[in-house]
Amino acid sequence: MKSVKSEFREYLLRDDLLRSCLSVGCVTNPTLDVNSYTEEVLDIAAKAWSGSLGRKDSMLKLQTLHTTLFDELGFKGKDETTKKVIDDPKRHYLHLVLETHAGSPLSIALLYCILAEQIGVEYDCLALPNYLFLRVRDVNGEFY
Repeated sequence: MKSVKSEFREYLLRDDLLRSCLSVGCVTNPTLDVNSYTEEVLDIAAKAWSGSLGRKDSMLKLQTLHTTLFDELGFKGKDETTKKVIDDPKRHYLHLVLETHAGSPLSIALLYCILAEQIGVEYDCLALPNYLFLRVRDVNGEFY
């Protein structure tokens, strides 16, 4: 059996953001089935992709992704009820975010990056202190 560290490294070397984020959950749950959560994320991506069929505009694709993730599936980041919760690990591990549909700003941003990539949106992830931005290049220019 591979160590979590070597599995994580292997996924990173393959540029597999989805599986590398999920493999981190093996730290707290060594029997975690990464493949089942991978399928769940791919199902979400397929739902968002089918809603944006025929759209070439990245902004329209992201609007569909946003609607699927937040409005239809009910994912949420920090709100007034969780504003003062700092160290709840359930909000940081991707597999737990998928189970609870609630996550930290970083974990929600990572999920958004993974899904954006799956539906064909090219982006750059810009990390700043306390912020994570997605820069999307489109035929109409750049937007964040």
